[in-house]
Amino acid sequence: MHKLYFLLVLCLGCRYQFETGSDDQILVCIPYIKGDIQGQLNRALIREISTCDGFNYCYDSSYLLHITILADKDEPIGYRYDRNPGSQILRKNIVSVENRRLITAEVELVDKESNCVIIGPFRVKANADFDCINSDSLRDVAVVLPFQKPQRMIDFSLGQLDSVEGAHDDSASVVYQALARKIVEGLLAQKWQIKEP
Repeated sequence: MHKLYFLLVLCLGCRYQFETGSDDQILVCIPYIKGDIQGQLNRALIREISTCDGFNYCYDSSYLLHITILADKDEPIGYRYDRNPGSQILRKNIVSVENRRLITAEVELVDKESNCVIIGPFRVKANADFDCINSDSLRDVAVVLPFQKPQRMIDFSLGQLDSVEGAHDDSASVVYQALARKIVEGLLAQKWQIKEP
């Protein structure tokens, strides 16, 4: 009984999966994604497709997955009041300290031979939240101690503090992984539309 229990825990702990037949997997090629300059979405999508049960990535296959990034923008979601550096009294203006990166992509699966759209086009949205500092404010960028020169805080923050632009770039892997997961889920939900010869 202990051996059976050990085998069960071992199989579940190692994420053992029964092999699915390769006949029900559809091979998909992912060409250049418009708007994905550094190829991060392409890389995340290949990883996500390779781990799903319904599709598999192949460099040269009969189906092309065309994706276009329609929008990639930030919207502020968290604020704080700015302070007067000398008196520490709150000012009447607010400063953004937390943003949400939103990406919208259009997806379609195309038959390479007939050039017909098999699935789509459909739109997918993903987001990621990140904290940032106001790089225009000396108070946020530097520590000023009495009788000393200002010291830059970003150098000592270990990546926890970054400007809006830097934090936007840092959030890319998270938001692209979420977008890739949603694209694959959308394809799996519409897989029944593909008629294999």
